[in-house]
Amino acid sequence: MTGSSKPGNSDTADRPKDVVGWMSAQWEAQHGPGARQYGTAMALLRTHQQVVTVIDAVLGRLRLSRNAYLIPTSLQMSEGRNRSMG
Repeated sequence: MTGSSKPGNSDTADRPKDVVGWMSAQWEAQHGPGARQYGTAMALLRTHQQVVTVIDAVLGRLRLSRNAYLIPTSLQMSEGRNRSMG
């Protein structure tokens, strides 16, 4: 890729403003296989990033890590409120 084709550069008039749209357009321009599936995968990964960012911000205010929250939560939701170690 050249410097002008990277997201965040000043020449945004010819491509979508969102990263997922930009990545999908680049993939299609390079004739990558499964452009629709690629775009879907990128959208899911971007959504995951956004969700994790919000969760980490909320847990950070409580001084908890994701693991410190998820372990007791998964135990609470499990049958008998316990998990086998094997």
